[in-house]
Amino acid sequence: MMQVEQTKSLADAMNHLQTLPPTLREEVFHYIDFLRMRMVTKVENKKVKKRHAGTLKGEVVFSDDFDEPLEDFEEYMP
Repeated sequence: MMQVEQTKSLADAMNHLQTLPPTLREEVFHYIDFLRMRMVTKVENKKVKKRHAGTLKGEVVFSDDFDEPLEDFEEYMP
């Protein structure tokens, strides 16, 4: 069985990357993009504060006839 060296630096990673065929290099770049997107998503998710029910209570006011049918739709009503 072939023993795989552990990459310890960016230079080592670049050397290993250069030994791969182009199709595998492309897969490595796709995986790097995936990891970066996952990292960004985790950071964005941490910034989102949890919402609490009732936070805007009393801030939004509806008119008394809010549930009444609109005059514009009278012709469609029985």
